[in-house]
Amino acid sequence: MNRTWIVGLVLIAVVVGAAACKRDKVPIVRLKDTEGRKLLARCTDRGCEFRQKGGPQWPEGKTDLIQKCTGLLVTICSVDPGTTSTDDVRLCRALECADDRECPPEPGAEAGHCINGLCVDPAGDLSPEDSIVLCLAGKGLGTGSDEQIEARALGLNCGSPCVVPKTCRQP
Repeated sequence: MNRTWIVGLVLIAVVVGAAACKRDKVPIVRLKDTEGRKLLARCTDRGCEFRQKGGPQWPEGKTDLIQKCTGLLVTICSVDPGTTSTDDVRLCRALECADDRECPPEPGAEAGHCINGLCVDPAGDLSPEDSIVLCLAGKGLGTGSDEQIEARALGLNCGSPCVVPKTCRQP
């Protein structure tokens, strides 16, 4: 074999190897919620796994994190260890963003959707759960303070069609 042929084969092997490594690498998305938590998400075609990297901790020992779409908003919910879902929107907080790369992607996509500084499902409709989450924004983590109880009640009464009360964060 001549030298050019060998160099060509080596270059092809390097390119194919680099492409295979790139494919196996799982992208990490840096997220933040309305309470100042900093989160990391490892997203694959099966969804995202979340880990808190900074900010306040949930007061009731809810250390696992799951994603929930409440209608329009994409939220992060704090749940008991081993729990994979929740029906209690009070455990969830909206994800803030500056652009699409700061939102968890749908399976198979490279980025999520950021509209007006919030991660959203563009096919979703504003729901009472969204209104509650927006009224809870900036009220801290937890469910039991007077301010959180009032915010939930305010958000729950958004009407039909749902309109987020003016005193709450707007979508």
